[in-house]
Amino acid sequence: MPGKFEGEPSYAEYFFDLSMEGGQDDSFVSDYDVQIDYFKASPADISNAGKDGDILMDFPHVILWESNDGFVYTDVFESWEDAKNFMRHELEVSDLD
Repeated sequence: MPGKFEGEPSYAEYFFDLSMEGGQDDSFVSDYDVQIDYFKASPADISNAGKDGDILMDFPHVILWESNDGFVYTDVFESWEDAKNFMRHELEVSDLD
């Protein structure tokens, strides 16, 4: 999708909209003041997530963040532990517990 979601899978816009409505399961703030939202994809999320939603059946842990430039990024993980490790090491989130 061009613009804010360029290069991201179809579910990026779905989860972004959900985030704007307060539908995330949890939120974290990186050491650089970037909000990162966490979702545990439900069957309803998977069916509403668009053409790329099938990957969420195997990787249901979704994190989403918006850069200071206004671009939205997502990543998906098989487990909550994998998502936490990514946030801790790649996005520099110190307070995850």
